[in-house]
Amino acid sequence: MVWVLTQDLFYYSKLNAVAERRGVQIVRVASYSARPAGPPPGLAVLDLCLPLLDEIDPVASMREASGRPTLPVVAYFSHVESDKKRKAMELGCGEVLPKSVFADRFDEMLSRYFPPSVPAP
Repeated sequence: MVWVLTQDLFYYSKLNAVAERRGVQIVRVASYSARPAGPPPGLAVLDLCLPLLDEIDPVASMREASGRPTLPVVAYFSHVESDKKRKAMELGCGEVLPKSVFADRFDEMLSRYFPPSVPAP
């Protein structure tokens, strides 16, 4: 499962379409500290276009909400706000990409965090 923190429903639907093709469930979360029902996520996606990045640590908040202190967090930002990339890396995001390329690389990310199962012989 992937948690996606964004208010951009159009972009969320793009990510959801990619995840569905790979058979990975994604859930849109309402806030940094939200805890959706279901199993803990294997990955969190953070929209850096959301406000409050300077006021709280969204990476730590999402990890705490998930119950997984080492939850991988990836993020995307508007290419004109490159200072947010630096801030997200400092907070512990494993990968931070411009929004314009994030969806194109999302399938590759999912394959790394959710490798296909190898059937038993």
